Amino acid sequence: MRCVSVRCAEQHEPVVPTSRFQETELDKSVTEMQRILALTQHNLSLTHQPVHDTNAASNSLRVIGASELDPATFRRFWARRAPLVVRDVRLQGNWGPQFFQDRFNTTEATAVDCETEVVHKITLGNYFKDFAHGASSKVLKLKDFPPATHMKAALSDLNDAFLAAVPASDYTCPNGTRNLISHYHPQAISPDLGPKMYVAHATAQDDGHNGSTRLHVDVTCAVNIMLWASDLPDDVPGFALWHLFPPQTLAIVRAYIRTIVEDDEGDPIHNQTTYLTPSMLRTLQQDHGVSPVVVHQHVGEAVFIPANWAHQVSNAANAIKVACDFLSAENLLASVQVAKELRLQRLSAQYGDDVLQLNLSLWTAWSSLSELRTEILSRAALASSPTDGAGQGDTPNVMNDICGNLDNASDFLDLSADVQSAEAPSKGGGRKRRRKDAHSQDPIVGLPGDRFPCPVFECGRDSSRAGIMDHL
Repeated sequence: MRCVSVRCAEQHEPVVPTSRFQETELDKSVTEMQRILALTQHNLSLTHQPVHDTNAASNSLRVIGASELDPATFRRFWARRAPLVVRDVRLQGNWGPQFFQDRFNTTEATAVDCETEVVHKITLGNYFKDFAHGASSKVLKLKDFPPATHMKAALSDLNDAFLAAVPASDYTCPNGTRNLISHYHPQAISPDLGPKMYVAHATAQDDGHNGSTRLHVDVTCAVNIMLWASDLPDDVPGFALWHLFPPQTLAIVRAYIRTIVEDDEGDPIHNQTTYLTPSMLRTLQQDHGVSPVVVHQHVGEAVFIPANWAHQVSNAANAIKVACDFLSAENLLASVQVAKELRLQRLSAQYGDDVLQLNLSLWTAWSSLSELRTEILSRAALASSPTDGAGQGDTPNVMNDICGNLDNASDFLDLSADVQSAEAPSKGGGRKRRRKDAHSQDPIVGLPGDRFPCPVFECGRDSSRAGIMDHL
């Protein structure tokens, strides 16, 4: 088993990543991915090709109406790995502050002051009452609302309304066929990528304020829909101001932030402590040639943000939004890059958790596709038949896109790292298991119950949870 020891500054014992998979097993899996690609004649047009023109951001935004956005159109836009705005997204249900005031009247929660980062204890009934009338001396934000639970548990009706209306549902919904997270086994604990609500007061658009959400980068892609906003003076519709920076500009943005932020450890963007004010943005443009993509998001508009696009938000009006994250094949290499950066950030800043566990997510997605390979190729054959039913022909493309990008991502991932926790230190002691160098051919035994297939494609065996772990 290949391991790399890392010595932390505050520790004398080495931290050794471990894995329940043998290196030979993982190498064999990568070879199998390549074999599938050769069989399907996949065109790797989705491999990462960074744009080196830092001014290209000005031409990166695309806007389309929800009624015009069919699956093929979205895939064509999304393959550009650039932000997309979808207008006229209509959700059922009541999303106004009065509804949430009535529903959560006495519920206690915490709100973050967007200016000072101080956390305040609040009662949601009072918060939404003031929110509806714009009456607050502080810029307070409810992040990941409802608190301490899934939206589908606390607001099942609105959760269902969101999933029914969100654009590109095959990518954005938790069970979407093109959302790699959907390939987790039904009994496994998959990452919670939403949907979640974000509720924040308005903040002034000037050099003295820090916006509603400070500059940061996400490891996943995301879609964010504005559902309600208070009106501005003279009955002007409220909006949120977004600044989005493409990956090829981030080295310059980081270098610039270091010149204005002193004594700040870690990555200037991943620290999430900086909001680029209007004067800072002008300096970036005039002195460094970097201009962000600018979005004015109104009610009923969905903003799609690709992985590794740095972004910040400033609400010009009190606003309620709902968002969810997703892992897409088109932006997979960007997700891999951010996952590596966030690992270094955790080691440097000594805080944060690897919620996504990207290596495990990718392994699970590829194993799922391997199990379905026969069925998918069978559907491909049916799709070529004149009597084929509607929608069948898209299934092989799902495997082509995902398997091709998983194969490319394997060049950037250390697949011998722990697929369950890349930073898990060795605890020492306890019973050590001896592992065979090759994939086990011993009969699988285990406790009775649900069956789990072996992820090695040629094996074809399955067993209970305990049995499959011993087998691997």
